[in-house]
Amino acid sequence: MEVKERKLADERMEAQKKLAEKREGFEDVLFPIYKFDERLGIDVEVEFPPEKLFMPVGYNPNPDSNKKHFRRYYPYGMEKVKNDKLEFVIEKTFLSEKICRA
Repeated sequence: MEVKERKLADERMEAQKKLAEKREGFEDVLFPIYKFDERLGIDVEVEFPPEKLFMPVGYNPNPDSNKKHFRRYYPYGMEKVKNDKLEFVIEKTFLSEKICRA
């Protein structure tokens, strides 16, 4: 299991580096990019984000509808995620407050 997790982490890091070159490396939501295809005569989606980092959500019936987007997902709990931009550090899972009788 450890080998699978390490391989997934390496693949995600490599995809993160490729996105960082395009200055989209730290976005949590990306929208599809369309270009006009002369052969088909329609706008076609191009430049998909890496599947290891983003999951497609929604569907665009036409390029102007803006219903489809790609959301970053994390395969493990947020307390285990370490990122170049953000570190999610969670000390306690739940809020704990001291209660005193008055």
